[in-house]
Amino acid sequence: MVGLGKYLDRHGYENRFEILLKHLTRVAQIAEKYGFSPMMWSDMFFRLANGGDYYCANNTIPQAIKQLVPKNISLIYWDYYSTDRAHYDGMLSAHKEFENHIVFAGGDSGWYGFAPHNRYALRACKAAIKSCMENGIDDVFITCWKDDGAECPLLATLPVLFSVAEFARGNFDEENIAGKFRRFTGITMEDFFALDEVNLNAEEVVNPCKYMLYSDPFLGIFDGTVQGSGAQFSIVREHLQAGAKSVRYGYIFRTLAALCEVMEIKYDLGVRTRKAYKANDRGALAALVADYKELEKRLEAFYRLFLAQRERECKPHGFEKQDIRLGGLMKRVAHCRRILLEYLAGRRNRIEELEEHILPFAGGQDGAPVRFNDWLHAAQIKPFM
Repeated sequence: MVGLGKYLDRHGYENRFEILLKHLTRVAQIAEKYGFSPMMWSDMFFRLANGGDYYCANNTIPQAIKQLVPKNISLIYWDYYSTDRAHYDGMLSAHKEFENHIVFAGGDSGWYGFAPHNRYALRACKAAIKSCMENGIDDVFITCWKDDGAECPLLATLPVLFSVAEFARGNFDEENIAGKFRRFTGITMEDFFALDEVNLNAEEVVNPCKYMLYSDPFLGIFDGTVQGSGAQFSIVREHLQAGAKSVRYGYIFRTLAALCEVMEIKYDLGVRTRKAYKANDRGALAALVADYKELEKRLEAFYRLFLAQRERECKPHGFEKQDIRLGGLMKRVAHCRRILLEYLAGRRNRIEELEEHILPFAGGQDGAPVRFNDWLHAAQIKPFM
C-alpha cells in the first residue's frame, strides 16, 4: 500500500522502494543528529521480498530491499511461533544478508486471553536463544504483548521471564533454574505451570478459556471445538490451589480458579442446551435453567476478582472494555435463561437460534480446540473483514 492513497493524490506515482528509501534515510539522519539509535521490526522488509510472508529463511533478499535500510538502523527479528532450533538458525542467517545490527525479540506468549502458555513459550525461547548464541546475536529481549483486552496477568508468565534471564547467562539446566525460581519467588515452577492448564492444553497454544467464555450459548459459534465437558475445569481448579496460597502471587491463581468455576458450566453449555432442545427433553432444559442461573452468580464472582487483579497490576485505562465484555456476557446469559423459561412455560413455540445446525468452526474438525483471540468475533456472528 506504500505510495497509494493520499500520497498518490498529492505526488503522483512513485516507486514504493524509492519512497521507503527516502523516508528511512531522512528518519535515520534525524536520529543520528540527536544521538538516537533507531530500531525497526524486520518483517516489513522480508514481506516486501517474499510476497507478504515473513518466515521464509530460504529466500534470497533482493539487493534493492537491502539498500532500503540505512546502516544505523538495527533490525529486530521477532519470532514467537516455533520451537525448532533450525528454524531460528535459518532466519538469523537470512537476516545476516543485511549489513545492519541484528536484534532478536522472543515472546512470553501471555497474550492469548486469560491464561498464559508458559511451557510452550519456554520451549520456543530456549530454541531461539541457543540459536542466537551460536549465531553471534548479543541483543535479545522478550516481548510481553497484551492483545485484545490484556486479560492475562502481568506476572503469570514469570517462569518464562525468569528462565530467559538464566538462558542468557548460558544456564539451560531446567532443574537448576527451577530451584532458583523457588528460592526467589517462594513458589515452585510446577505450581506456576498449572496456570497453563486453564486452556485445557499445557503444551500447545490454544485458548478455549477465552473464546468459549464468550461464545454465545444459543448461537454456538465455537461449539464444534468443544472437547469433553466442563468437568475438566474442576480438575484444573484443584491444581491451582497450591499457587493460590502464595502471599505474593496467590491473586493470579484465585482469579483463574474463579474463571474455572465459570467454565465448569459455560464450556459446554451451548452444546448441552442445543442437545436438550433438539431432543425435546424438557426435563433437561429445566435443569439447564438452573445452570444458567448459577452461571450468572459465578460470572459476577469472577468479575470481582478479575477487577481486583487489574487494579492491582494496571492503570484503570482499558478496563472499560472488560466492563462491556463481561457485563454483556452476564446480560446475555440472563436473557437466554429467560428465553428458556418462556419456552418451557409455553409462551414460545420454538427457539429460533437453537433450530440452526452448527457447522465446524472455520472448517476445523469437531472436538479440536483452536487458537482464537478476537472477542468481537467470538461473542457474536459478524463477518470477518
